[in-house]
Amino acid sequence: MRLFAEALTIPKAGNTNSEYEDAYWPLGPVLDESCPRFAVADGATETSFSGVWAKQLVEAYGAGAFENPPDSGWLPELQRKWWSLVRDKPLPWYAEEKIESGTFAALVGLTLDWESAESQHGSWHAEAIGDCCLFQLRGGDILAKFPLQSAEDFTNSPVLLSVKPGEHSAIESLVSTRGEWQCGDHFYLMSDAVAAWFFRALERGEAPWEIIRDLDNEIHHPVSARSGMKSFRDWVETARREGLMRNDDVTLYRIELI
Repeated sequence: MRLFAEALTIPKAGNTNSEYEDAYWPLGPVLDESCPRFAVADGATETSFSGVWAKQLVEAYGAGAFENPPDSGWLPELQRKWWSLVRDKPLPWYAEEKIESGTFAALVGLTLDWESAESQHGSWHAEAIGDCCLFQLRGGDILAKFPLQSAEDFTNSPVLLSVKPGEHSAIESLVSTRGEWQCGDHFYLMSDAVAAWFFRALERGEAPWEIIRDLDNEIHHPVSARSGMKSFRDWVETARREGLMRNDDVTLYRIELI
């Protein structure tokens, strides 16, 4: 088994790339089976430095911190690291006051398991908190939707992982699922805006995976080099203008098992 994986991202309309508050792991395209873990996190827009927290969470997932959910001993250390980072920054008084409210993030992570590089099938497990989502596709069939099951499941107040130590951190709300994979399967990890679009398209009887599997990531391979493929950025901007996707940071991690 080999895999190809890459993240496609775009910040909220009107924001710069430096204001992007989602995060993903691993960085850069993956071209072989050396990386078994993938994650996407969505920092809460209304809070300060949520992108820093989202980045810490996906890195923790990549390091295996979520492998044993009941053991959350790593979480206080991660929270302390966030507070140390943001308090070291020179900020105006009103920004310092906002920081004291802390921040939050949603996360979904996928771990692939296989016996050897020659394996044609294997198992996978995933963990999530909040409204980032995972989909598993085999041909034209959706084998898994996790953790949400429909567009109606998105709310304005999802359970999120808090950076504030000593409070209800919501780690106990972490959910998990398992499944089997075969060569040829596709997995998609999505932040909430694109995941909600995906669910709504499904519920209209459409096949949204036919769109996202062919989107071009112009960061790694210019559109001009792959004729016939639509730019991810152009597609997101069009979906926003047409009211099909909420204006938010968008992260789509595509994983193809070859």
